[in-house]
Amino acid sequence: MARRSTLHRLRLATIPLAVLGALALVLVAEAGAGQTRTVISVLYPRAYQDLQSLKHDSDIAVRGTVVSTAPFSVPGSNIPTTEATIRVVQEIFNKPTVIAPSIGTNIGVVQTGGWVNGSLAQVEEDPLLTPGENVVLFLHQVGERTYNVEGGPWGRFEIGVDGRVTSRANAQGSPLGAAHPTTAEFIAEIQNV
Repeated sequence: MARRSTLHRLRLATIPLAVLGALALVLVAEAGAGQTRTVISVLYPRAYQDLQSLKHDSDIAVRGTVVSTAPFSVPGSNIPTTEATIRVVQEIFNKPTVIAPSIGTNIGVVQTGGWVNGSLAQVEEDPLLTPGENVVLFLHQVGERTYNVEGGPWGRFEIGVDGRVTSRANAQGSPLGAAHPTTAEFIAEIQNV
């Protein structure tokens, strides 16, 4: 006899867009066979269709490696949040008003999602960064050495073991990163737009 999953939706208070990068947020929990999976649905204010727009709206872009992750508390919010520590391997660009982190330094990247009562809650199209992951990130500065990813999955690019870059947003139909360029080709493209 198959067990039926029960679906619950809970509307939560929103936190500043600079932290969330979203207009609305809904937690969806599925319970079944003794397991709970929580998906956070985020409505992003913009779906980027080209690198030029993404670069324009970002403060900096870096290539880096995820070193660790830890829970992050947002005052006045009950939305699970995690901070990934990223070791900067390369600064790709920065706006003149932003002091770019030095190569080899660590920065914090805050993401929506985290552990809640023993269950991992995360944004389905933009799962939490994981230690060891190599990435190119378009970032918006929210504090000293603290950033969030501009546009969620649209501002996050994963570098595979073969050195090719893939956009997290490909699943949403975005052309960003669709050609799977090498890391050097992708960085040159960013710098030239």
